[in-house]
Amino acid sequence: MAEEQKIEQEFRKELQSLLDKYDAEIHLDQRGKAYMEYDVIQVTLNEKYDKESYERIRPMIEFDL
Repeated sequence: MAEEQKIEQEFRKELQSLLDKYDAEIHLDQRGKAYMEYDVIQVTLNEKYDKESYERIRPMIEFDL
C-alpha cells in the first residue's frame, strides 16, 4: 500500500508541474442530452500574454481527453 501511495504522489506532483507549465486546468464536463449524458475530461490552456507589450502569445485552447 505504501508503494501505491508513493506512485500516486509522484504522479500528482508531475501532473501539477505540467499544469503549471502550461497554465492549464482539468475539469469534468457533461455532454449530451438529459436522457443520454456522459462525462468528459476537459483540458483548458489559458491565454498567454506578453507582460511588456500585452500581445497575445497563445490563444485559449480547450480539448477533451
